[in-house]
Amino acid sequence: MPVLTTRIRNATALIVLSLTTAALGQQAVSPSFGVQGFEIERVSRTRHVGDGAGVTVVNRFGDVRARFGGYEGRVEILANVQHFADEGARLVVDTKESPAGIGITVGYRTPDGDGLITTPDPAQKKRADMVVYVPRGAPLSVSTDHGLVEARGLQSDFRARTASGTFSARKIAGELDIKTGAGDAIVVLERWDLLREHSIVSETGNISVVFGAEVDAVIRVATSGFISTDFSMQVDYKDDRTPLRRGQALVGKGSSVISITSTEGNIQLVRRPLAQKARQSRGKRGEP
Repeated sequence: MPVLTTRIRNATALIVLSLTTAALGQQAVSPSFGVQGFEIERVSRTRHVGDGAGVTVVNRFGDVRARFGGYEGRVEILANVQHFADEGARLVVDTKESPAGIGITVGYRTPDGDGLITTPDPAQKKRADMVVYVPRGAPLSVSTDHGLVEARGLQSDFRARTASGTFSARKIAGELDIKTGAGDAIVVLERWDLLREHSIVSETGNISVVFGAEVDAVIRVATSGFISTDFSMQVDYKDDRTPLRRGQALVGKGSSVISITSTEGNIQLVRRPLAQKARQSRGKRGEP
């Protein structure tokens, strides 16, 4: 029997689901509120991807969180879907398998039942928030509109696109290809795969990148906003181009390339000290 724990911040905002089950691959439907006309459906599914195959998620109705899912090619999909009786067709979490991998799409069926509408109606409140566990070596691609995209601990390449949602990533052992429109991006780079190229782009949002102590990369930045950096960097300013400011820093041997671009937002580059130096620094200040 599944053990389900749901923490609900409010009825129309983010719902975080923690689920442990011994019988994955089933879809569970359970209303969590006794409110007339409102229902939360809990979805749990498991799929498998072969070597070299990837996972693609399209969810324009809510947030997507991605976590490392192990070494056996198993993809776990956990979702909370909010339904309102006065909003017509119910949202579905559609999964398709192909030689290229697993496709996960959130939408609602067309009247004939053959198609899937993936664009939200701004007048409606229906929502789907999900967690996807991705196995090692399976590239992940995520697309949202205004929802949060959060990735932690992935051992594969990661690509994300969001119109205005906030993006955050930590401990990604693979290439990063991130682009958000009006959203902010917060990235912690603690693990290094050499000969990789990473791209972090925000049109109007701010970008903060925290680097581990043992950085080995060429860091390139471009923005018309402000640049704050812990690295020695020559910044070139020209008022006849966009972005106005461009800079580059060589740290270590430059085995990786990290490109950070924001058309109008600010860029912050932070370098974490080695753990030993951090402890020594705290000791000098009298901190435990």
